[in-house]
Amino acid sequence: MNNIERVIDSYANIFPIKIHLSLSLLSLISFICIIVFGFAPVTNELEQASGYTTMDLQNAKNRAEVRIILEQFEPVMDLVRLITLLDYLFIISGLLLFVSIHSINLRLTSSFRFRMISIIGILVTILSRSLDAIEDLFVILIYSNPDGYKSYFITAIHIVETSKWIAVGVEYILFLSALISIIYQLAGKNR
Repeated sequence: MNNIERVIDSYANIFPIKIHLSLSLLSLISFICIIVFGFAPVTNELEQASGYTTMDLQNAKNRAEVRIILEQFEPVMDLVRLITLLDYLFIISGLLLFVSIHSINLRLTSSFRFRMISIIGILVTILSRSLDAIEDLFVILIYSNPDGYKSYFITAIHIVETSKWIAVGVEYILFLSALISIIYQLAGKNR
């Protein structure tokens, strides 16, 4: 863990707190804008045009279900690709947001417990965002090659998605803990 801790500390110390704060605010704005102006309207348009969303494709249990969804997606495949692109942008903005907040916490706290929250938080964030990217990759491989994709991609999507949601749950708990630590540290310095 010492090498990992050193790497994470190095990243946290590369930039001043103001840069980490700026990155986190920019990432938060991007995060919200991607959801409000990207995912919501594009998903709604895709569902109205095809009757399905990319979540339906991720939740399909067999090749027959995948085939039906992909047939409905054919006329609106540009929307499916756009949602995939938005998801990758969402992954990047979330990664920057969470890592920046944890970096701020690492810079402010000397408490072993709060430092470990942020070190583990960064690792879990990297894990959850990687799983999300892998899940998207399997979806891309399916819709890019609807007749030739491997059947195990369907199972892999479900396994990766379940793992991702477990990691996301832990990620958000650690993120909120880091925010509480930052507020605590700042309140203590302003006394």
